[in-house]
Amino acid sequence: MRVVVIGENTCLGAGLKVHLLRWGRHQIETIRTTKDRWKSERKFRKDLRKVSPDILVDLRFSNCLGDRVFQKNEDMENTEWIAKTCSKEEIHMLCVSNPMVFSGKKDKPYQESDPPDAAKERGLFFLSNEDKIREICEKHIILRLGPIFAAYGSNILTDLIGNLEEKKEVKRSNQKIECPLHASDGARVISGIIDQISASANQVGIYHYCGSEAVSGFDFSEAVLSSLLKFKFIKSDITLSPAEDNEALNFRLDCGKIHNSFGIRQMPWKQSLSEAVKNYYSER
Repeated sequence: MRVVVIGENTCLGAGLKVHLLRWGRHQIETIRTTKDRWKSERKFRKDLRKVSPDILVDLRFSNCLGDRVFQKNEDMENTEWIAKTCSKEEIHMLCVSNPMVFSGKKDKPYQESDPPDAAKERGLFFLSNEDKIREICEKHIILRLGPIFAAYGSNILTDLIGNLEEKKEVKRSNQKIECPLHASDGARVISGIIDQISASANQVGIYHYCGSEAVSGFDFSEAVLSSLLKFKFIKSDITLSPAEDNEALNFRLDCGKIHNSFGIRQMPWKQSLSEAVKNYYSER
């Protein structure tokens, strides 16, 4: 199966490329997100036709941190170009989205059937992006993933280590609950979906996946700091403290649908953390 990846410069993109090449079941091409590639819808369609993929994987927004504000007009226009081209060429489109489409006010893990109720700008962006894809491209899979970490690229782990190295005191939320996953686990999930599509699976729609262990930002930071101190990568005078949050937020995802549809099981993230920390410093 021919797979084209947009967003290979993200940690998930790098992990997916390694994963697909390792098993060799699919041909892989990439379309870079540099400005000269996105001059017009016509030029994008021409570039994609040269590759002639069976499935397009859009990872452009898979490593978003904090409350970054997107350039909505440009990004949404690019999404529309991608979705239109995939629809016209009958290409499957898999797009990675985010649990921030929800408000975080539900006590239980969010299911795909729960109506999105985002209020913040980042969540509204992801929701608009999803709606655009669903409206235009029939052969779509929207994959909402928990926070992704890896030893490379911009993500919750490298951002945290940078802060711990630069500051004597770091604060992280003790109220916002999420389920992180390593980039290699996300790559495993996407690869599994691609395998099923190549075997003529016709599932479309929205799916959830995250690591099997729920944690606050503060607790995740404590686990990272513990690994840093264990391997003596950082001084022991760093203070990690909970941020003053007024509202408890839950962004856990129910992953039953992706298991029932594709046979994909959740994996714990903690066993990958120490290795990711060591790789971060070995690569530097």
